Amino acid sequence: MAQPHKIELKTISASGQISLGKAFAGQHVQLEQLPDGRWMITPVEVIPAHLKWAHTEAVTTQIKKFLAWKTTTPMEETDVDKLEDELIR
Repeated sequence: MAQPHKIELKTISASGQISLGKAFAGQHVQLEQLPDGRWMITPVEVIPAHLKWAHTEAVTTQIKKFLAWKTTTPMEETDVDKLEDELIR
């Protein structure tokens, strides 16, 4: 069920700040000024630049393929000695 629409009146301080309250502390937001002068504040998730590679379509596809493979492939115990021999060759 959708939460009820909530309207609050806030005053911009002399330093240009608006307090949204402790419930929003530490969250990242996008602040958009609309053509009619209104402001829209939207919560966002920020991906660090060095991790953007993990959020590409190629990686998502690989993860989906792995998850599909995992559901159809039974687990088996690994023979560590055999694996080591194969890696050394």
